[in-house]
Amino acid sequence: MDRSNLFLRVRRFHAEGQKHDAVLDEILELDKPGLLYVATREDTESYATELRDGVLRGVEAAESRIRIDRSRLEMMRGYAETDGCRRQYLLGYFGDELENPCGNCDTCRARTDVDLTDDDLTDDDDAFPLQSAVLHRDWGPGIVMSKEDGRTTVLFDREGYKTLSLEAVAGAKVLRRARGGDRSLPAG
Repeated sequence: MDRSNLFLRVRRFHAEGQKHDAVLDEILELDKPGLLYVATREDTESYATELRDGVLRGVEAAESRIRIDRSRLEMMRGYAETDGCRRQYLLGYFGDELENPCGNCDTCRARTDVDLTDDDLTDDDDAFPLQSAVLHRDWGPGIVMSKEDGRTTVLFDREGYKTLSLEAVAGAKVLRRARGGDRSLPAG
């Protein structure tokens, strides 16, 4: 009867809801597979449903995290491969704006034939200003982080960073500015 590989513990709860939530939290943290013994068939079905749904939510969260991490890698690659001002790119990543190229990075210095204060180097398109809340038809809510050479980079809540062609976005009408607290697109 002595099974030294089993861990024994008692935790006391005064409210049924506290016990139920604590059991779910504990099980989700344990190594799998495992067994959960409960007093009634109703409890068995309740725990089984909640554990299945909780695992599915965990999978969705993990997939979202992977998409966001990949988007960050793409942003780093974009920084390394940009022909534009690296300072503008970096500041845009953090949601800041530098109106004109800095003149003090490798790409700016390589473009010595370009007048760095020329108006054509700035993006005058105000459809999606920096730090504005936007909504994408498929990717949901996001924030405009940077704009460069006819492209805008948006940090979406669920998808991470996406760099979009402003021309393509305007033509397809998949992105629009959010109004006030509006964080969802209408169906259709």
